[in-house]
Amino acid sequence: MDLINNNYGYINGDTSGASGVFTDQIPSGAGTGTYNSFLRVQGDKQEQGANILPLNWEPNKTEWATKGGSFTHEITVTDFTRTRVTSGGTEFFALSLDVNENGGSESYLSLDSLRIFTRSQPINGAADVLGSFITNPRSSLPTSDSRLIWSMGGNTLMINANKSTGSGTDDIYLYLPVSLFGGVSGTDYVYLYSHFGGYGMFNNLYNSETGDGFEEWAVPPSAFLPPVTPVPEPYEYGLIGVAGLLVWAFFDRRQRKASAA
Repeated sequence: MDLINNNYGYINGDTSGASGVFTDQIPSGAGTGTYNSFLRVQGDKQEQGANILPLNWEPNKTEWATKGGSFTHEITVTDFTRTRVTSGGTEFFALSLDVNENGGSESYLSLDSLRIFTRSQPINGAADVLGSFITNPRSSLPTSDSRLIWSMGGNTLMINANKSTGSGTDDIYLYLPVSLFGGVSGTDYVYLYSHFGGYGMFNNLYNSETGDGFEEWAVPPSAFLPPVTPVPEPYEYGLIGVAGLLVWAFFDRRQRKASAA
């Protein structure tokens, strides 16, 4: 999916059939000073990681690039409740992504894999993680009792970091139907695996490798969530719902500019 030349789109999950809506039309100031990330990754050319602690389960920092400290930690399903929005009778949770890449020709990046899991108990990276996840994270579960909530499968998301205002602000929002979390307790732990930079040249114009700062995932504060307009059917929300989001973002920014004048 191309967010270099477009502002929104959707990817069908390879397990549930439910679509994830991606948009880079973010309200002005979203994330500024409040970026509470739960996963931060940083690597050269390619990077991958998951918010599974402690990080000593990662074999080396060439293949795995999760950054430790307070910016990588566990979250629960309850953490998503403040992001709940409704469109056409369907409820969604939101995730945000902050991209930190060089400007100009080095501002492009590919998201090659995204997988979201839940587990009733925290995963102990020192003992629980299976070898198959370390060697093949795009098709394996972290543990045998983990539940795969959503995966973008073999799809790729192309990102243009030139559209953002730098580190500490949202670049991408991902909306997922709340129904994907059906039967999951609010106290269950949520784990996210992502891989960046592996697509290579896109349209013979854009180099998608990582090469500068870190990328980080967060659960955005409710104050920065743009509205999603009603749509006719749960699995047809992508084009219409996000189109409404773009209209809202356009007029919101016009209002901000008028206020500042």
